[in-house]
Amino acid sequence: MDRLESMAAFVAVAERGGFTPASRHFGMPVPSLSRKVSELEAHLQVRLLIRSTRLTLPTEAGQRFLIIARRLLEEVAEAERSILADTPPMRGELLVSAPPALGREHLAPLLAEFLQAYPDVSVRLLLTERLVNLAEEEVDVGLRIGAVSEPGLVALPLGVVRRITCASPAYLAARGVPGEPAALAGHEGVTLTDEPPSAPWEYGSQRVALRSRLAVSHAAAAVAAAVGGAGITRALCFEVAEAVAAGRLVVLLRAFEPPPMPLQLVYPRGRHVPRKCSAFIDFIQPRLPPRLIFADG
Repeated sequence: MDRLESMAAFVAVAERGGFTPASRHFGMPVPSLSRKVSELEAHLQVRLLIRSTRLTLPTEAGQRFLIIARRLLEEVAEAERSILADTPPMRGELLVSAPPALGREHLAPLLAEFLQAYPDVSVRLLLTERLVNLAEEEVDVGLRIGAVSEPGLVALPLGVVRRITCASPAYLAARGVPGEPAALAGHEGVTLTDEPPSAPWEYGSQRVALRSRLAVSHAAAAVAAAVGGAGITRALCFEVAEAVAAGRLVVLLRAFEPPPMPLQLVYPRGRHVPRKCSAFIDFIQPRLPPRLIFADG
């Protein structure tokens, strides 16, 4: 039972002489209002109202409690007004970092709603593949994939990210579907330029070297090339989710995938977290994970 809400319901009924007029004032259906008052009477173990078809009046105990309840509700309202008056409006710039595809496809669409909820806050979104040093670069909040080892950061889990092996239906029709990691050795690979050309792809204890005739500097380009039939590539699940859902890419070697990696919100550890950061974290935590659910059929 919400004691303050039940007291407010009782005061509304007692002051207006009935549940129907109190319902219009309180914005609560009559049955709910009646239940609130009944719960309060049960809690106090005393009858507060005399109910009749024409009029509802407080009992003698109800009249005494009405005076007390009015005073308590007024004191609570005054305390809230005092706190709100002393709390400065939330404003300022928020710098957020995220991996490019994650930020572009999933975080950026949520920012419009966040900015609407907090009109005095502005956001700069830094999309980068590199590991951002939040303290040195004055970044307020970051999205990180993988373990967070820096002692100066607080990490809040959002979910997990899978590394997917995939290729286009046309490529697989022409070259065959590898059923195990070892079969990749006979296929073309689309890799990233920051990976050594001969670096093997790891699947648990199995390490397989592909012939890479195409290396690109960005994951989005690798995905686009794979869609075009250039070969087999590996990417994070949110980077290929749209292409997989549309049937432009097929997920391979599902049973051999490496363990998923944690996705986390990180911010500098300290005694005081700015309100704009807390607001952003509270906003993103329940909204981002549902967008990252990956289904490959």
